[in-house]
Amino acid sequence: MPTQTPINPPPVSAPAASRTLTREDVLRLGQAGKPWEFLPIAAQAVVQAPHDQGLRFLLAANLARLGLRTAAQEQLAPFGTEHPDVAALLQAIKQLPPDAVAAPLRVACAAANLKALVARGLVPGLPASGVWQQWVQHANDHECFRTLGGQVVQRVRGAALPRVWVDHAALTTGIIASIRGNGGDGLGRIVMDGLCPALLKGLYEATPATVIGQRTRLTLVAADVMAFLDALSTADLRHELMDDRVTVFVGDAAVEGLAAQMAERAAYTLPRLVITAPGCEATSRLRGAVEAALNHQHDELERLHTQMRGAYARRDRAHWQRRYREAACGGPPLRVLIPTTRYSTVVQHAARDLAAALTRAGCTAEVMIEPDDTTQFSNIGFSRALGRLDPDLIVVINYPRAMLAGVFPDDVPFVCWLQDAMPHLFDAALGARQGPLDFLVGHTFTELFLKYGYPTERLMPISMVADTCKFHDCPVAADLAAAHTCDLAFVSHHSETPEALFERLCREMAGSPAVTEGFRALWPEIKRAAAEAAEIPHQLRLRNAAEVCLRQTLGREPDAKTLTTICQNAAVPLVDRILRHETLEWAAEFVEERGLSLHLYGRGWETHPTLAKYARGELAHGEALRASYRCAGVHLHVSGTALVHQRVVECFLSGGLCIPRMHRDALAGPRTTAELVVSLRPPDHVEEATGRVGYTIADHPELMAVAAHMARLGHGLTEGIYWTGEQRRLNQRRLRPALAADHDPAFLLGDLAETTFARKGEFTAMMEKALADRAWRDRTVARVGARARKHLTHDAFASRLLALLHHHLGAGALQEAV
Repeated sequence: MPTQTPINPPPVSAPAASRTLTREDVLRLGQAGKPWEFLPIAAQAVVQAPHDQGLRFLLAANLARLGLRTAAQEQLAPFGTEHPDVAALLQAIKQLPPDAVAAPLRVACAAANLKALVARGLVPGLPASGVWQQWVQHANDHECFRTLGGQVVQRVRGAALPRVWVDHAALTTGIIASIRGNGGDGLGRIVMDGLCPALLKGLYEATPATVIGQRTRLTLVAADVMAFLDALSTADLRHELMDDRVTVFVGDAAVEGLAAQMAERAAYTLPRLVITAPGCEATSRLRGAVEAALNHQHDELERLHTQMRGAYARRDRAHWQRRYREAACGGPPLRVLIPTTRYSTVVQHAARDLAAALTRAGCTAEVMIEPDDTTQFSNIGFSRALGRLDPDLIVVINYPRAMLAGVFPDDVPFVCWLQDAMPHLFDAALGARQGPLDFLVGHTFTELFLKYGYPTERLMPISMVADTCKFHDCPVAADLAAAHTCDLAFVSHHSETPEALFERLCREMAGSPAVTEGFRALWPEIKRAAAEAAEIPHQLRLRNAAEVCLRQTLGREPDAKTLTTICQNAAVPLVDRILRHETLEWAAEFVEERGLSLHLYGRGWETHPTLAKYARGELAHGEALRASYRCAGVHLHVSGTALVHQRVVECFLSGGLCIPRMHRDALAGPRTTAELVVSLRPPDHVEEATGRVGYTIADHPELMAVAAHMARLGHGLTEGIYWTGEQRRLNQRRLRPALAADHDPAFLLGDLAETTFARKGEFTAMMEKALADRAWRDRTVARVGARARKHLTHDAFASRLLALLHHHLGAGALQEAV
């Protein structure tokens, strides 16, 4: 969660002690190829020594280096052309493009930029004000010239040289580099004191939207209107000024306008850095306003925390037992707060759909989400939501309470809904901090309990669920059916190629060169693991290979968290990406050979090197997506981890057919289903020397069923004994609360030999069957859809979640205590 930090402007070098420069010093500087440093000094020196031809020659040469043709010619005018150096310089100057920027062009440029601001409701009266007319006269009284680099210098009409020389481009580069050097986070929350077009453009370009869609808010405060209009006249800023992530305050009340906005936005992260634009005068009043807003935010947070601690301190376990019993017996409904984020499509829709399901179940549920994509909540925002709703339950996706220290109190029931194997979860410190009011639901990864100390109480494993209000099998509108009818379809934002993803992950690891080197060494094994995923379990294979690679590059055994992070968040996603893109190449070949159609939905496919022709843009998570599910002959699902996925469930709920790609790791589902049963029985065979235990397959119906299933998938067992490790058997017994039946893809899809494919030949056969055998298709859709509606909807999830909470906190807890 975001926290507030004090203003920390980039370091500014102290000015060097002033000293008198000799003529030789000035001439050496003029010969050093640094015109922006030389020109302000030379401009003063030439006033004191107007007949110094050597100085004037260097002045002209440096002006020419910048492309300032007019002033350079003026400096050489008294010389004549007899001297060959002068003649050569004059000839070079004549080759320069015209540099004068006529006053009417500047006025038009400023007017166009102002029009962009007025269109957004900013500075509405400025174009018709007396200040504007005053500035137009000012523009006519001054001459402007553009350098080769695009910067504009200005002089009073009739003056020999400009009075001010500022290299805006170099200063902008230095400012951005300094901010990045101090951690870079400041780029996200900056106030610019005064307008410098180069700085505005530089910061704008340095802060593009992130891969998750988050945009940086840039705030410009320009108290000096005349200077602001001058800057507007020198560059086309319409693109930047029309963007709603750029906020502008202009005029005498500009500082007060910013202060009022910051007071209104105390629930969100505020700017922490004030940068004086190159060429502008610093405004101490502005820095004071920003400091005051941050201090007020800090004080308000302390007040809210004190209030919150006082309210929740009296709410012990007995309080929650009474409250949940009361709700179960017809009393006031449970109040549920679900903080989420707009920066994840899946997460925000899951949060909203859960809130709707909890509301249908009789709760009062509120989703907390950022209002736009330039905003992040501050701790005040969360504290205010707690004070307003006074929740009886908080549900957060993928983040345990211990990760949100200081945000949510320890004395309110808290559910972490696990959806992804995010690296921050795999931390023993988080496992140790799980309290009696902390619950884990969703994908309860076994590593959390075996290696990271999470308790096995208060769990509810369940696969990803879908919303039956959005995804149902009613007919779709004719226009949507026409747009989305096709033979094969695939929905994913993972359009980035495996090679590009690999390089991006390497860049993200750049802070740890040894880890990056180990990851690069792992890349060939990742590609082999993907190629052999149908035959060899890739997750254990990658973990073993990563351990070897990291041991070699680190010079020691890798710690568990680094190893888990590399595997879960880099190696396995790469296998996933390779499998996806390989499957889509199969699909493209399949449809091209048969004259069929393929639709690829999601971000970025239009730029894919081989699949761009099939791109159909993004689909909103609603009726358009349902239409795609229902109207495609086959939807494909490819994942290096879970075959039971939200998209699979959504598709079948919509009356569509989704066929996943099988891999060897997915067989862990059917095997675990059988092992959970037989692990409770004494083994039939024990090998103490190897630590293996075995069960005679013919004596256990569950093992007979899984053996037959594996045989149909091409992985038949070669002997009549089902062998496993004694430690695995004990783990199965211990981890029963963390293992859900619906994690087994056969639970949803039935016979995986009939509903999945693993290899190219199987893909072709499955697609042909799905497109040709309508009766088989309808039976499969009806059977899987019925099971999904019963077990894998948000309503089913909400019902099970409330049952879990009531068991631990309500009537069930009371019965256990008695």
